[in-house]
Amino acid sequence: MSADSRTAISGNRMDGLLRKLGIAAFGMLVAIYVVPMGVYVSESIRYAGYIFTSQEVLAALGISLKSSIASIAAVVLIGLPGIYYVWSRNDKRIDFISDIFDIPMVIPPSVAGLILLITFGKMGIVGRYLDIAGIRIPFTIVAVCLAQIFVAGPIFFKSYRVGLESIDEELIISAETLGLDDLEIFLKIILPMCRTSILTGMLMSFSRMLAEFGATIMFAGNLKGVTQTLPLAIFSAMETDINVSMAIGLLLIGISVTVQVVHKRLLFRKVKNAG
Repeated sequence: MSADSRTAISGNRMDGLLRKLGIAAFGMLVAIYVVPMGVYVSESIRYAGYIFTSQEVLAALGISLKSSIASIAAVVLIGLPGIYYVWSRNDKRIDFISDIFDIPMVIPPSVAGLILLITFGKMGIVGRYLDIAGIRIPFTIVAVCLAQIFVAGPIFFKSYRVGLESIDEELIISAETLGLDDLEIFLKIILPMCRTSILTGMLMSFSRMLAEFGATIMFAGNLKGVTQTLPLAIFSAMETDINVSMAIGLLLIGISVTVQVVHKRLLFRKVKNAG
C-alpha cells in the first residue's frame, strides 16, 4: 500500500469515533510493547559489560551460535529439496503429511521437547535402539540442534513454500519445453526466484533457534558449557545474578533487532524489484 493510498484511507475513513478509537488502541500497543522494551534496554545497558567478561555468558553464546548455525544449515539442506518435492508433486496425501511439519510452530515448546525425549530418549521408541548402538542424543549438543530444528525449521519451510507458490507454472512448462531437466529447473529457476523467501525464512528461523528455551531444556537439559544456550543462561543467572540475566537479554534483543532490520531490507528490495 502506497503512502498516498494510506493518506486517502486515513482522511476518508478514519474520522470521528473511529479515529479516536484508533489513536487509543495505538497508544495501548505502545504501552504494551514499546514502553517495556524501552525500559528494559535503558535499565540493562549498564550491565552490557557482562557480555564480554562473563565466562558463563561467553560459553552460552558460543553454544548458541554453533548450534544455531549447524541447525539452520541442516534445515536449509533438507528443506530446499524436500519442500520443493512436496510443492512439485501436488499430491493431497503428501500435502497432508507436510502439514504435520507445521505443528511444532503452534504447540508449546515444552511439548515439543517432550515429544523428542519420548522418541529419542534412552528409553524412547527410537532412543532405546540408539542406546544399544552406543549413540546417546539427550543432554548433548546434538539434542540442542534437534530441538532447534524441530521447533524453528517449520518457519523456514513456510517461508520457502510461499516463495514456491508465487512462481508462475508457465515458466516451469517453458523450461521443460526448452529441454531443461528437473535439476536444472531447480537450480536455475526455482532457487533464484525464491531467493528472498529463502533468505527471509533463514533469518527468521535462525532468530527463533537462538531464542529456543522450552524444547531445549526438556530434551537437552541445562548443562553449563555443554547444552546451556543463551536463553537457558538467563534462567540460571536469575538465581544468582539478575544483572547477568539482563545483559544476556540485551544481547538477544540486539540480535533480534538486527534480524528485523535485515528482514525489512529484504522485503523492501523484493517490493522494489517487483515494481
